Amino acid sequence: MKTFYLGVLIFLVSPLAHADLTPKSYDWRQVLGGLTPIKNERMCGAPYAFSATTAFETAILIKDGVRVSLSDQELVSCDKEQNQGCAGGYTSLPYLVNHGIALNSTFPYAGTELNCPTDLPVFRKADGWGKLANEEGKDAPSIESVKTAILRYGAVITFVAVTNTWTKYKGGIYDACDGGNSPNHIINLVGWNDEGEYWIARNMWGEVWGEKGYINIKYGCNQVGKEVSYIIYKDKK
Repeated sequence: MKTFYLGVLIFLVSPLAHADLTPKSYDWRQVLGGLTPIKNERMCGAPYAFSATTAFETAILIKDGVRVSLSDQELVSCDKEQNQGCAGGYTSLPYLVNHGIALNSTFPYAGTELNCPTDLPVFRKADGWGKLANEEGKDAPSIESVKTAILRYGAVITFVAVTNTWTKYKGGIYDACDGGNSPNHIINLVGWNDEGEYWIARNMWGEVWGEKGYINIKYGCNQVGKEVSYIIYKDKK
């Protein structure tokens, strides 16, 4: 999978000096009294959009204390720099920095590609985005650096290899680890549990999938955590 930059500032973050002081378990759903409702991308393959809005919605909830639904349809219809609408893409984080985003109520999700409106009002604009650096000598960030990013930025974004066992997940700790080396989906990490050695991840296939839209996935399983990015949001604009 190629990495595109297109002139957007990317921050590569190394593990913090005291990252080993992160708690043994953490869950933004508990800390914030719930996150925004689980969404459903339906037959439109746009996890790049939903993972970006989840990251931004969570950052807004953490910073501003307001629970909002951002327009996934705007990203599907308007963000064409490195994404292909319902045919998939890499990330919409640069779009949130360069253009901002409207509310879902302004441009509701249709589950298909629509023309991009020219007069969408911007609800919020992000300050930046970043990508975690790999641990020295490894091809992925350290577990501790991913935890630190979750604590600092909220719902981080990661690639994952979806398989038949993943699609059939109903609950518990997913440990099939049969994803090989080819990530083909994008999700959010919103917490972790060291005792069970798993990430708490959020999908965008509706609440009927998994544990009401979430999955507990073993560290390193199906490429999860191999590439991790996040959004930076400082002030309302």
